Amino acid sequence: MTLQTCHRARGNTDGKRGASGPLVSVIINNFNYAQFLGRAIDSALNQTYAPIEIIVVDDGSTDDSRHIIAQYGCQILSVLKEAKSSAF
Repeated sequence: MTLQTCHRARGNTDGKRGASGPLVSVIINNFNYAQFLGRAIDSALNQTYAPIEIIVVDDGSTDDSRHIIAQYGCQILSVLKEAKSSAF
């Protein structure tokens, strides 16, 4: 599993309630949905609430998903899992 570490949440991240409110995490799960993935990430990034972090979890996609995730760089936190041959 690979975890991208350069991500920073947008807005207030001190954990205290304030004008911006608490941190909200948006988690996008993906497996071979490259045709929808960019649109989902863009939708999360375009939210006006702050602070927010976008986490994209890819479960071993074999389509173009990894390329799409890479295009967002440090705007998102990506968790990349390798494909598994069994359910265990």
